[in-house]
Amino acid sequence: MTGVRKCKMQNVKCKILNFKFLILHSNRGFTLMEMLVALTLFSVVVTVTTDLFFTFQRTSRRTENLESVVASGRLMMEQIAREARQGTIDYDWYARQSIDLSARAAQPVLALRDREGGQVQFEFDENLGTLMMSRRGGNPESLNSPDTAVLRNAYFSITPASDPFQFISDQDDPRAGQFGADIQPRVTILLALRTAALRGQQNYLEYDLQTTISSRVYRR
Repeated sequence: MTGVRKCKMQNVKCKILNFKFLILHSNRGFTLMEMLVALTLFSVVVTVTTDLFFTFQRTSRRTENLESVVASGRLMMEQIAREARQGTIDYDWYARQSIDLSARAAQPVLALRDREGGQVQFEFDENLGTLMMSRRGGNPESLNSPDTAVLRNAYFSITPASDPFQFISDQDDPRAGQFGADIQPRVTILLALRTAALRGQQNYLEYDLQTTISSRVYRR
């Protein structure tokens, strides 16, 4: 019995010694290699997270700029379209300016007549980067803000080349005895815009809009 008790006591002592060893071993801290691995992993995670954050920020800023340009372009387009639908093409103005519409060339100026016969003009100002609108000979006003969207160009293509509501009575004209054309007047509008940022900068974007509007006025 005495021998069995000694063995049991020795086993208890061994277990106590092993427990103390484990405690001492667990409190030894991190090695240099473990610290380097942990720092490397932490750096990779921070770098990837930061890159994703800045990428999202740049994409969000470009999206906001594009939305501003699109909104500005659509507003200008709607203002021109409203005047073109409710009015007529001012063919007399183009004749006085010696502009031949039969050449099918796009024009930098759109001259219209409103319901009361007053003149409405839209003209691209290259120096300001804006579309200017004047009514009845008044002072022109800008339809877009260069701080939001800069107009790179504006073209107006008019069809037909002759006034379809004007009856030709001049006998020297080969079209005498008929109207100038048999097509309802329409204008194709092209607006080329960009953001306020200059070309090559991070937030530089371009956006083009085009539509064709027919006049709702019929005088025959």
